[in-house]
Amino acid sequence: MIKIGGTIDEPVESGEEGELIVEMSPDQMFSGYLNRADATEKTIKENWYHTGDVCFVRKDGDYDLIGRTGDIIRSGGENIHPSDIEPHLISFPGIVEASVIGIKDAVWGEMVVACIVCEKRIETSSLKLHLKNSQLAKFKFPKGYLFIETLPRNAANKVLRRELTQSAEEARQNNNKNFIEA
Repeated sequence: MIKIGGTIDEPVESGEEGELIVEMSPDQMFSGYLNRADATEKTIKENWYHTGDVCFVRKDGDYDLIGRTGDIIRSGGENIHPSDIEPHLISFPGIVEASVIGIKDAVWGEMVVACIVCEKRIETSSLKLHLKNSQLAKFKFPKGYLFIETLPRNAANKVLRRELTQSAEEARQNNNKNFIEA
Protein backbone atom coordinates (compact mmCIF):
# COMPACT_ATOMS: atom_id res chain seq x y z
CA MET A 1 0.00 0.00 0.00
CA ILE A 2 1.16 3.51 -0.82
CA LYS A 3 -0.03 6.71 0.79
CA ILE A 4 0.71 10.33 0.19
CA GLY A 5 0.60 12.29 3.40
CA GLY A 6 2.23 14.19 6.18
CA THR A 7 1.71 11.24 8.49
CA ILE A 8 0.54 7.66 8.09
CA ASP A 9 -2.87 8.55 9.55
CA GLU A 10 -3.34 11.68 7.44
CA PRO A 11 -3.31 10.89 3.72
CA VAL A 12 -3.77 13.90 1.46
CA GLU A 13 -6.73 14.36 -0.86
CA SER A 14 -6.64 14.75 -4.63
CA GLY A 15 -5.33 18.15 -5.63
CA GLU A 16 -2.91 18.21 -2.67
CA GLU A 17 0.70 17.22 -2.18
CA GLY A 18 2.51 15.24 0.45
CA GLU A 19 5.31 12.76 1.09
CA LEU A 20 5.21 9.32 -0.56
CA ILE A 21 4.91 6.72 2.22
CA VAL A 22 5.13 2.99 1.38
CA GLU A 23 3.99 0.06 3.50
CA MET A 24 6.93 -2.20 4.42
CA SER A 25 5.09 -5.53 4.69
CA PRO A 26 5.44 -6.81 1.09
CA ASP A 27 8.33 -9.26 0.61
CA GLN A 28 9.80 -7.05 -2.12
CA MET A 29 10.59 -4.23 0.30
CA PHE A 30 14.04 -3.76 1.75
CA SER A 31 14.62 -4.19 5.46
CA GLY A 32 16.71 -1.06 5.92
CA TYR A 33 19.85 0.74 4.84
CA LEU A 34 23.04 -1.34 4.89
CA ASN A 35 25.21 -0.34 7.88
CA ARG A 36 23.07 2.81 8.36
CA ALA A 37 20.86 2.18 11.38
CA ASP A 38 20.43 5.95 11.80
CA ALA A 39 19.01 6.35 8.29
CA THR A 40 16.76 3.32 8.73
CA GLU A 41 15.42 4.66 12.02
CA LYS A 42 14.76 8.05 10.45
CA THR A 43 12.85 6.74 7.41
CA ILE A 44 11.08 3.55 8.56
CA LYS A 45 8.40 4.21 11.16
CA GLU A 46 5.68 1.79 12.29
CA ASN A 47 6.31 -0.46 9.27
CA TRP A 48 6.01 2.45 6.82
CA TYR A 49 8.87 3.75 4.65
CA HIS A 50 8.97 7.56 4.36
CA THR A 51 10.64 7.97 0.96
CA GLY A 52 11.40 11.69 1.10
CA ASP A 53 9.66 12.10 -2.27
CA VAL A 54 7.02 14.81 -2.53
CA CYS A 55 4.11 13.85 -4.78
CA PHE A 56 0.99 15.60 -6.00
CA VAL A 57 -2.20 13.52 -5.98
CA ARG A 58 -4.06 14.04 -9.25
CA LYS A 59 -7.84 13.88 -9.51
CA ASP A 60 -7.58 10.54 -11.34
CA GLY A 61 -5.76 9.08 -8.31
CA ASP A 62 -2.33 8.94 -9.95
CA TYR A 63 0.69 10.73 -8.51
CA ASP A 64 3.09 13.26 -9.98
CA LEU A 65 6.57 13.37 -8.45
CA ILE A 66 7.35 16.99 -7.56
CA GLY A 67 10.70 16.70 -5.80
CA ARG A 68 12.36 15.79 -2.51
CA THR A 69 11.33 16.92 0.96
CA GLY A 70 14.90 18.11 1.59
CA ASP A 71 14.79 20.39 -1.45
CA ILE A 72 11.74 22.37 -0.32
CA ILE A 73 12.57 26.01 0.38
CA ARG A 74 10.71 27.63 3.27
CA SER A 75 10.60 31.32 2.50
CA GLY A 76 8.31 33.89 4.05
CA GLY A 77 6.03 31.20 5.46
CA GLU A 78 5.62 29.44 2.11
CA ASN A 79 6.90 26.06 0.93
CA ILE A 80 8.52 26.45 -2.48
CA HIS A 81 9.60 23.59 -4.72
CA PRO A 82 12.61 24.22 -6.98
CA SER A 83 10.81 22.29 -9.73
CA ASP A 84 8.15 25.04 -9.82
CA ILE A 85 10.74 27.68 -10.72
CA GLU A 86 13.45 25.91 -12.75
CA PRO A 87 11.44 25.44 -15.99
CA HIS A 88 10.67 29.19 -16.07
CA LEU A 89 14.37 30.00 -15.69
CA ILE A 90 15.49 27.50 -18.32
CA SER A 91 12.99 28.93 -20.82
CA PHE A 92 14.85 32.25 -20.74
CA PRO A 93 17.08 32.71 -23.84
CA GLY A 94 20.75 32.14 -23.07
CA ILE A 95 20.25 30.09 -19.90
CA VAL A 96 21.79 26.65 -20.38
CA GLU A 97 21.01 25.18 -16.95
CA ALA A 98 19.44 26.35 -13.73
CA SER A 99 18.95 24.96 -10.25
CA VAL A 100 17.06 26.62 -7.42
CA ILE A 101 18.10 26.42 -3.77
CA GLY A 102 17.38 28.16 -0.50
CA ILE A 103 19.96 29.87 1.67
CA LYS A 104 19.54 31.15 5.22
CA ASP A 105 18.12 34.65 5.40
CA ALA A 106 17.22 36.81 8.41
CA VAL A 107 14.14 38.27 6.72
CA TRP A 108 12.70 35.34 4.74
CA GLY A 109 13.93 32.36 6.76
CA GLU A 110 15.34 31.07 3.50
CA MET A 111 16.05 33.13 0.42
CA VAL A 112 15.19 31.59 -2.96
CA VAL A 113 18.37 31.63 -5.06
CA ALA A 114 18.58 30.74 -8.75
CA CYS A 115 21.94 29.19 -9.66
CA ILE A 116 22.36 29.84 -13.35
CA VAL A 117 24.69 28.62 -16.07
CA CYS A 118 24.37 30.83 -19.14
CA GLU A 119 25.99 31.19 -22.54
CA LYS A 120 26.81 34.85 -21.87
CA ARG A 121 26.10 37.21 -19.00
CA ILE A 122 22.43 38.13 -18.78
CA GLU A 123 20.77 41.08 -17.11
CA THR A 124 18.80 40.10 -14.02
CA SER A 125 16.27 42.85 -14.85
CA SER A 126 15.44 41.02 -18.11
CA LEU A 127 15.17 37.73 -16.27
CA LYS A 128 12.88 39.28 -13.64
CA LEU A 129 10.64 40.67 -16.40
CA HIS A 130 10.57 37.20 -18.00
CA LEU A 131 9.43 35.67 -14.68
CA LYS A 132 6.88 38.45 -14.16
CA ASN A 133 5.36 37.61 -17.55
CA SER A 134 5.22 33.89 -16.72
CA GLN A 135 2.61 32.05 -14.67
CA LEU A 136 5.03 31.72 -11.74
CA ALA A 137 3.59 33.05 -8.49
CA LYS A 138 5.41 36.19 -7.35
CA PHE A 139 6.31 34.73 -3.91
CA LYS A 140 8.35 32.07 -5.74
CA PHE A 141 10.55 34.57 -7.58
CA PRO A 142 14.25 34.25 -6.74
CA LYS A 143 15.55 36.89 -4.38
CA GLY A 144 19.12 36.12 -5.37
CA TYR A 145 20.97 34.93 -8.46
CA LEU A 146 24.28 33.09 -8.54
CA PHE A 147 25.95 32.92 -11.94
CA ILE A 148 28.25 29.90 -12.24
CA GLU A 149 30.14 28.04 -14.96
CA THR A 150 28.70 24.57 -14.26
CA LEU A 151 26.25 22.94 -11.90
CA PRO A 152 28.00 20.50 -9.54
CA ARG A 153 26.74 16.96 -10.13
CA ASN A 154 27.28 13.51 -8.66
CA ALA A 155 28.08 10.29 -10.58
CA ALA A 156 24.36 9.81 -11.27
CA ASN A 157 24.25 13.32 -12.83
CA LYS A 158 22.07 14.72 -10.03
CA VAL A 159 22.67 18.33 -9.06
CA LEU A 160 24.47 18.63 -5.74
CA ARG A 161 22.24 21.20 -4.08
CA ARG A 162 24.30 21.19 -0.85
CA GLU A 163 27.35 22.37 -2.79
CA LEU A 164 25.29 25.06 -4.51
CA THR A 165 23.92 26.21 -1.15
CA GLN A 166 27.43 26.49 0.27
CA SER A 167 28.67 28.36 -2.83
CA ALA A 168 25.73 30.78 -2.76
CA GLU A 169 26.09 31.49 0.97
CA GLU A 170 29.83 32.14 0.57
CA ALA A 171 29.31 34.32 -2.52
CA ARG A 172 26.67 36.39 -0.72
CA GLN A 173 28.80 36.74 2.40
CA ASN A 174 31.89 37.76 0.40
CA ASN A 175 30.01 40.19 -1.88
CA ASN A 176 31.08 38.14 -4.88
CA LYS A 177 30.15 39.85 -8.17
CA ASN A 178 28.57 36.59 -9.39
CA PHE A 179 25.91 36.80 -6.64
CA ILE A 180 23.21 39.37 -7.24
CA GLU A 181 20.38 40.07 -4.81
CA ALA A 182 17.10 40.92 -6.45
